[in-house]
Amino acid sequence: ALRAAVHSLRLPGALAAAVRAALDTLNADAVSVRSSATAEDREDASFAGQYQTFLNVRGAAAVLRRIKDLWASYYSPGALGYQIRHGADQHVGGMAVQVQEQLAPDVAGVLFTRDPVGGRNRFVVNAALGLGEGAVAGSVDTDHFELAARTGNTVSSDVSRKRTHIVALPRGGVGAKQVDASLSDRPALSDAQLRRLHETGKRVQHLLGGSQDIEFAFTGRRLHLLQARPMTALQLALLPAERWESGVVRRRAWQLQWGGWLTTALEQDVVTESYRQSAICYRETGMRFVSHYLVHFANGYLFVAKPRVAKAELERRRRRHRRHVERFEKGGKPFCYFDRHLRPIIERRLERLELRREAAASLSQRVSHLQAALRFAAYVQGNLHWRQWSPDAVWPKDLGDEVYALTGQPRTVGSELLQVVSHRMTALTSRLRTLARVAQRDDRLLALLRSGRFDEVLSQAHRSRPAFQLFRRQFRSLLREYGRRTGAGYGARVDTLTPTWNMDPTRPLDLIASYAEEDLDRLDELDRTADRTRKDAAKRVRAALANDPAKQERFDGELERNTEHSIFIEDHNYFMEQLSHGTFREAVDTVGRELEAHGLIDAAEDVFHLSVDELRGIARAREPLDQRQLIATLKREYQRRKQLSPPRRLGAKLGKRQRAEQRAKGKDDERGLHGRTL
Repeated sequence: ALRAAVHSLRLPGALAAAVRAALDTLNADAVSVRSSATAEDREDASFAGQYQTFLNVRGAAAVLRRIKDLWASYYSPGALGYQIRHGADQHVGGMAVQVQEQLAPDVAGVLFTRDPVGGRNRFVVNAALGLGEGAVAGSVDTDHFELAARTGNTVSSDVSRKRTHIVALPRGGVGAKQVDASLSDRPALSDAQLRRLHETGKRVQHLLGGSQDIEFAFTGRRLHLLQARPMTALQLALLPAERWESGVVRRRAWQLQWGGWLTTALEQDVVTESYRQSAICYRETGMRFVSHYLVHFANGYLFVAKPRVAKAELERRRRRHRRHVERFEKGGKPFCYFDRHLRPIIERRLERLELRREAAASLSQRVSHLQAALRFAAYVQGNLHWRQWSPDAVWPKDLGDEVYALTGQPRTVGSELLQVVSHRMTALTSRLRTLARVAQRDDRLLALLRSGRFDEVLSQAHRSRPAFQLFRRQFRSLLREYGRRTGAGYGARVDTLTPTWNMDPTRPLDLIASYAEEDLDRLDELDRTADRTRKDAAKRVRAALANDPAKQERFDGELERNTEHSIFIEDHNYFMEQLSHGTFREAVDTVGRELEAHGLIDAAEDVFHLSVDELRGIARAREPLDQRQLIATLKREYQRRKQLSPPRRLGAKLGKRQRAEQRAKGKDDERGLHGRTL
């Protein structure tokens, strides 16, 4: 009844006249009449094939008739059912009609920039001779090609015997015609045309952001893009579990890393860049901590392996690094290579990154800053982190064991000798206590902290009260120095999603609130007592060794190494983990919050399910596409992969030498020399 009502309407005279005038301007022998409904080409529903398309329409009268036919198809049972199934309100919206010059292509088809069946990262091309109607509708024999997404190389091809193709008929409309015998068994597309499609498809994908479903046609050498729509979440099917050893070099021994950490797309970018930096570190230093830098991802899980390097070459690398470290530590304190050489490098790069962050005004610039922050974090944690010491560095012995061996005094003396050593963590604790003292001076401020009403503490609601002003000023100063802290570092296990203190100031405020409930004078007195105990313990040990200068020198050297090591651990945590990871995490958050504000994702953290290349594509698009349905699909796939049980090893078995290295690595883990980075 609805379709009949549309057909019974008379087109307004002004509209009919405008259509005729436009056709005269177009000056085409034949046109196609196609739909453009407001509900089409959504992220979750493409409406492909739901509305009619009329090809090879000739003459103004036929075009006016087809416009009404097209509007009537808006109310077809199939289209209405599709609208209802996908939550589109069929009572709202409408349909425009586009009239285009009709091509007479030699070949036409569809290009998907991701495998629409398996979800693999490949370009898939279905092509048929003649008009693309045959390829889209599946009414003629088509050729199927799969191309490598990055290079465009043909991965596979399935060339059919083509018996018929769709052509334009002289009096209008289209029909099937027999294919010339000389063309029947030949590929519909040449290698040059496939390369052209790959190059153009990549440009379209970057322009529009996200995977695309593209209709195309070739007339001679000329490529025409007829339509591009986002591939829906239904097309991007859940990725099947791939074989664990698919693509792995089997002669190598691959080990599951970090107990089976399932990675997202952005985490894989970080890991890949981090291990690329580890490869550089290994080539320059020979440090065994970065020997396993070859990377293999399977079902989102990371496996690593090491290349074979001759012993002589490894020793050459280690000698070179040893000489480099000695230039900075000669005559100086232990572990000062970090402080004198690596720390200035990190600080300079941080300054440049901060300038870049402040200058970023657009989404594209913020994505570029994110990529720079990712490279910085990977450089620090995958490279600099593992070259902080000489290959044959003398690590501190357990101080309690040394005291017992030298003097027979209890091993607990070792703990007394290292308590309340002044380093970055004790300085942070002091800052937190100072803020707690400020809170204790104002009953209202103290009550807000105790009740967890942190937003009110940081607001301007009580700006007339001096304690609030002082507290906010000192808290801002604290965040300027420690705001990128996430909790990452030696002895810690934090998730990549863990926010920094800048992102979530409730974390340091909660610590301050805890201190504010304590007797701070008593805590300060306990610290002073501990400091006196530390100094007294050192005097007792030295007194016990007064008659043996050699042992006393041994004790003093070990005490210095342990003290400097505790300072080094905190400084290295701050610069190597906190600042590098925190800078990257905040760059991700900035991009995520902007995408969330534009309605492209549901939450800022969802950005972790997109790769850097995908984020760059979104940022470059004139009108970025909604990513929520795609991310929902990726999240479901992530949860499915979490149920998998990855094998501990792939490929070859560990050799005798590799097993020995594993045991050595385990001992290093106990000393805190090797831990999970990003």
